[in-house]
Amino acid sequence: MSKHRKDKSIWPSFQKLRESTSERALRQSAQAQARKRSENIDRAIEEERLKLTAEPKTKILLLGPSESGKSTMLKNFQMAFSPTTFRAQVDSWLPIIYLNVVRMLNSIIDSLESWDCGTDSLLYVGDAPATSTSTSSAHIPTDLQEIISRLRQLRIIETELDMDIYHSQPSTAFSSPAVTRPSSPTFASTSRVAVDPSSISIRPGVLKQRLIDHHNADATSPSLAFHDRTKQFLEEHALDMVALWTHEWTREQLEAREVHPEYQSGFFLDDISRICSPGFRPTAEDILRARVSTPSAEEYRLALEARPDSEWIIYDVGGGRSQRAAWAQYFEDVTAVLYVASLSAFDETLAEDVNVNRLTDSLLLWQTLCSNKLLSAVDFVLLLNKMDLLESKLIGNNEKGRSGIRFVKHVNSFKSRPNDLATVAKYMQEMFLSLHRQHSPPSRKVYSHLACAIDAPRTLPVLEASMVHLSFLHLL
Repeated sequence: MSKHRKDKSIWPSFQKLRESTSERALRQSAQAQARKRSENIDRAIEEERLKLTAEPKTKILLLGPSESGKSTMLKNFQMAFSPTTFRAQVDSWLPIIYLNVVRMLNSIIDSLESWDCGTDSLLYVGDAPATSTSTSSAHIPTDLQEIISRLRQLRIIETELDMDIYHSQPSTAFSSPAVTRPSSPTFASTSRVAVDPSSISIRPGVLKQRLIDHHNADATSPSLAFHDRTKQFLEEHALDMVALWTHEWTREQLEAREVHPEYQSGFFLDDISRICSPGFRPTAEDILRARVSTPSAEEYRLALEARPDSEWIIYDVGGGRSQRAAWAQYFEDVTAVLYVASLSAFDETLAEDVNVNRLTDSLLLWQTLCSNKLLSAVDFVLLLNKMDLLESKLIGNNEKGRSGIRFVKHVNSFKSRPNDLATVAKYMQEMFLSLHRQHSPPSRKVYSHLACAIDAPRTLPVLEASMVHLSFLHLL
């Protein structure tokens, strides 16, 4: 021990601190000020805690299967009731819109080359897959091969966009991965299969941070340089991308295999010329249509600009089968559940299990929530989404010789009712409400609305009605 006492390198020093009277006074004054600051911080924290505890909160759970449009509905809420925040995030959606376009084009190229090699996809006959015999391999025309050759760079751009989005992901309190980067699958051979090659799995909460990083970056930033290269390539090859999508052989092959990219989320192929033009900035409609899947729960605090004293806490959760087990942890102190279901999913199957119809899965999930005892005191708002896609499927496309889909082929109980939008939508709405009456507590209220989340003007009245319901519930 004595040896250590003599070693002046040991810290802290064992020698008694020597200070003058003035130095002691300065030290004591600094310590007093530090204590006062600490006490003020502790007092402010406690006051904020008491304020948060005392104020009633509107806590909303946004639930529903994957691909139902939950995140799009949330964007509508932000645009309608917190427009300043929504506008601040416009530029941050540009790389995601680019990735929607690039990923879908790469999927088309992969599919065309696969079919050109004679590799048929699977068609679904009834509930069982069977190899297609109605389509045979056909060689890609020379002019289309040249277009595809010039677009090979899109594969690299997809990877770089994916990585750019991944690396910009901030840390969060949630433990699941921030981004899932699936390889672009080839299209399945039928619209009944829920395939979405344009999907980007990234928490929307990253968008504000992306915008801040973009504004803070200097001219030599690798990220800005990469975005400039991407924009330049897309602008220079816009005509090739349009030609690939509109080529007669491409359309023939997609139609022959009943592949309809226009029914999928994140579809921008009809807008390539506009999106790839110099100076393009996403519109509100572009942002609503941009596909971003939610891999885990994300908390949003929505400050209502029309009511500065009001704040809604909205939880947007992933709707995949593997993600639903985590929902229960958000059921405590819930004001209301907003359940979003896709009306256009009646002829599609789950990506996780092609033997399960997506409408059936949505109805069973709704029944489970209605029966859940943890939510017995919670009222529901039912938003039946994608009216536009439902109408497109029922009507068909005369120009392409595509007849409308008969709803009764997928829902036998529909019987001989008219195969029109109003009748089919009302029938599905009643299917959900019937399950609510059978499985919910008698005291629970449910407010049901038909919606089209990518159409802001048509969605606004639905949101305003939901606002009335939720504001009323908030005061109970």
